[in-house]
Amino acid sequence: MIIVPASDADFLAYYGKPPPEIWLGMAAKDGERIVGMGLIVWNENGCAMGFISRKGPVSPFALHRAAKYVLGVLKGVGEPAVYVTCDHEIAKADYWLKRLGFKPMDETPEVWQVTL
Repeated sequence: MIIVPASDADFLAYYGKPPPEIWLGMAAKDGERIVGMGLIVWNENGCAMGFISRKGPVSPFALHRAAKYVLGVLKGVGEPAVYVTCDHEIAKADYWLKRLGFKPMDETPEVWQVTL
């Protein structure tokens, strides 16, 4: 398995629809098969929203390295923050988000934020 920058074709193959106009993504590939995607999309307010989806096993170490890479790229281009929701159905999701620097927001604790 490798994690590589995702293309529009990867997005279409994985989600079955065209990507948004502005997005940044990484694809976890097992050979030619995409087993996971990590995305940053910007909402109507210009906030960067992060998502992860898996359809197969993805190395947690590779996932963590890819997340750190994407957060570093976003910081390098001046993105002020990234927002995610913590899926408590995923074991240790909150622990992983804390390791990446995310914190629950006071006003909406289901939404986590990392300031870059």
